[in-house]
Amino acid sequence: MQKSHGLFIPHQQHLAVDLETLIRYLHLVIFGYRECIQCGTERATVQAVQQHMLGKGHCRFDILEEDSEFADFYDFGDSVESDIDEETTANQNQSLPADEDSIRLPSGKTISKKPSAQAEQPLFTRPHRRTTSTFPSQIEYSVVEYDEEENKEATDTSDSRALSRREKREKAMITYQLANMTANDRSSLMHLPASQQRAMLAAQHRHADKIQKVERRRQTRIERKGNKNLYAYWNTETPVYQCG
Repeated sequence: MQKSHGLFIPHQQHLAVDLETLIRYLHLVIFGYRECIQCGTERATVQAVQQHMLGKGHCRFDILEEDSEFADFYDFGDSVESDIDEETTANQNQSLPADEDSIRLPSGKTISKKPSAQAEQPLFTRPHRRTTSTFPSQIEYSVVEYDEEENKEATDTSDSRALSRREKREKAMITYQLANMTANDRSSLMHLPASQQRAMLAAQHRHADKIQKVERRRQTRIERKGNKNLYAYWNTETPVYQCG
């Protein structure tokens, strides 16, 4: 698929599931929901979705977006923490020169060649303003309340935006299919992760579609056979009634 259609799967070394599970979910999004895996554009047919993805170069997906549904298939916990630790250790082991006459240590202290009296002189010459103790506490309290409200609104907005696309799929696939399953089947899937549940339900959905197609073909053959028998019956019986 990568050579024929240009499909690109990023960070395969950090997949939390096997590659086949991710491919099955991509197949469900394209052939089941007729949506583009990059921008989420919906089309009436699968061929229209494929033409859109090939024409726009959307045979890929981004896991760094806030509402990306494919981020659940990845696990960056160990690698990101190790990279941060290595970067922090490297920065701590370096001494940065503050200027020509001083050096800044990794701990944050600055070593200067000037005498301590000259280094501390600006602190004593800076004028101080007399303020009461009530105003800073009131201002700090009001700022904290505003930040909490703003963060709450931002969290609610991001949650609603993230659920807007997932509601269409998870309610259509997981909720609907789990409701139609027996109690034993539901209990057998509850211990699995969400990604494996989606993969199992996707496979079951394709199997059910295949069974329905076979049943429709069989019913069509039976109806055609019945029409032929009915035509043969009236073709032989009509001359008898005319003669009588």
